[in-house]
Amino acid sequence: MKYKKIMLAVLSVSSILYANYYTNEDDSEKRAYVKLASGVSIATKAKVCAPSAFWDPAVQGYDSDLGIAPIFYAAFDYDIIPAITIELSASYRPHYSYKKFQTPLPDIDTPGALGDKTRRFNLDITSVLASLYLNGRTYDKLRWNMRSAESYMYPFIGLGIGASELTISNFRSTGLPPSDPSFITPDITIPGFASENQYTKRYRFTYQVFTGFEYRLLPDWGFGLGYRWFSTTKFRGPSYLRDTNGNSADIICLEWRLRFAANEVFVHLDYYF
Repeated sequence: MKYKKIMLAVLSVSSILYANYYTNEDDSEKRAYVKLASGVSIATKAKVCAPSAFWDPAVQGYDSDLGIAPIFYAAFDYDIIPAITIELSASYRPHYSYKKFQTPLPDIDTPGALGDKTRRFNLDITSVLASLYLNGRTYDKLRWNMRSAESYMYPFIGLGIGASELTISNFRSTGLPPSDPSFITPDITIPGFASENQYTKRYRFTYQVFTGFEYRLLPDWGFGLGYRWFSTTKFRGPSYLRDTNGNSADIICLEWRLRFAANEVFVHLDYYF
């Protein structure tokens, strides 16, 4: 898998850094620090697979991106050696939004086909990951001293694995004709909805790969700018639904299958102690 190849590359670079790092009275000490970070998460296509035994095929298909969400990130980091750091982090990415207008294929015979509609849901992601990352802080060719003798900049690269809680909410299809014709008046039309489910949680393996630059302002502070690829394995949508009249349907084994992945840009602030 792709992340395994990246892990091997990270470990190879770590051996080079370990062989070339220098030590002095300050940098040879193991250091712990806390990190606060934020940024923007730009989701890729969700790659939705919807079984046609229940979900009517559409001209536009089901695939759509999940939009943009903010990132809230906190971590505890510890330098194993000056060039290698381990990190335990918790992060929250709220309010991704799926929206896909669909026109049914002609002559479909899927039970309960809805006609023209817009499929929707919201997604929040809470993650806990353990990461290993390497930096150029102790390698002469990758450390750039600033004007102050106590400040310098260096690149970093890393990989993290863990788990995510994925919360699907407001799963629904909208833009349908009213289910009760009495709702239609010359001035007001209330659209109907179907395939509704309010709240679903899934738990999936998650990994991240990241790189960037950090500016260290000794002795206590640092901040950085970076890029992250963040991804979960495939997960399922709701396993039961209900329509506008309150009728429910158990659709286990016919749920949507989708994945989450995002390109992210982040900034972080470190405090060493």
